[in-house]
Amino acid sequence: MLLPFTVSVRSGPPAGVEFGLRLVITAGGGMTLKGTAFDGRAPWLNTVTFTVSAAPTATSGAYSGAVYVLGSYNGAPVARIWHQEGFVVNVVAPSPLVTWTASGGPVSYPTIVRGATTVSVTETATFNSNVALSNVTLAGSLSSNAAAQGITLTPVAIPGGSVAAGATTQVSFVLSVPPTATPGVHQGYIWIVGQAAGAEAPKELPHRLTFVFAVN
Repeated sequence: MLLPFTVSVRSGPPAGVEFGLRLVITAGGGMTLKGTAFDGRAPWLNTVTFTVSAAPTATSGAYSGAVYVLGSYNGAPVARIWHQEGFVVNVVAPSPLVTWTASGGPVSYPTIVRGATTVSVTETATFNSNVALSNVTLAGSLSSNAAAQGITLTPVAIPGGSVAAGATTQVSFVLSVPPTATPGVHQGYIWIVGQAAGAEAPKELPHRLTFVFAVN
């Protein structure tokens, strides 16, 4: 995450101040800051720009920092020029978000043909999470019409129960159709339950994947 700031620094009235002063940046709390050179040569006002970077492991909270300049008068040794500019950066953890590989509408799975006994078919889907997750499970449900026909959805456990940020993860679930089900098209949903760093417990994560399948 990069947070841009613009700071106006007055170098002071003495004509002997050497312009093009370099920027020195200090900050606490493990924050990393990077500065750029002054963008002007006016004797009273120079503008500097810097960015603040938060590592993926940074904890949420308010972090204080300050910027100041070093310069010299008439060839004297470089010294700090008062005053500094203080600032506060608020760091918040990103909200977990699940993105399914198939998007833009319901996913259509192949027709399930009934048999003399219950027919079970394993279907798959893939997703990405914007943050690392632990205690990850797959959950799902079917429409009331499918449930009335005795059709069931059984999620398959996710190996290891964890997901790396940005990694493509495949999940599986089993659709079971009894011989008494009547032909028709049914709808279902699957979603991910997981726990991001700092969360108190696993919870359902947006978004759900909608799918349809036919029974014949």
